Amino acid sequence: MGDNISKAVSHRLVCRMKNFCPLPWMHLHLHHSGTTKLCCATISSTSYKTITNNDAFNKARLKMLKGERPDECYGNCYRIEDHGGFSKRQFAIQGGKAFANQYFTF
Repeated sequence: MGDNISKAVSHRLVCRMKNFCPLPWMHLHLHHSGTTKLCCATISSTSYKTITNNDAFNKARLKMLKGERPDECYGNCYRIEDHGGFSKRQFAIQGGKAFANQYFTF
C-alpha cells in the first residue's frame, strides 16, 4: 500500500512540472533502418539498455527534472505547445493521469 501511495504522490508531482515529459522513461522510437529516437533526437546504438541509458536520453531526462526544456524536444513538442497545439508530451501526461486515476486514490 505504501508503495502505491508513493507512486501516486510522485505522479502528481511530476504532472505539475511544466517541462516534464514521461516519454524518455517509457517510450522509444525504433525505425526500420535500425536508428532509434528519443521521440525527435536520433540516437544510434546497439542494445535497448545502451540506447535508453545513453547520454542523450540521460541529458534530456536531467533537464526535465531540473524544469528545463531539452533542445531535442523543442521541434516536436514544445514548439507545438507554444503555438497552442496539443503535443505528444501532453498526450502522454494525460494518459498517465488517466492511468493513475484508475488505480490510485488522490
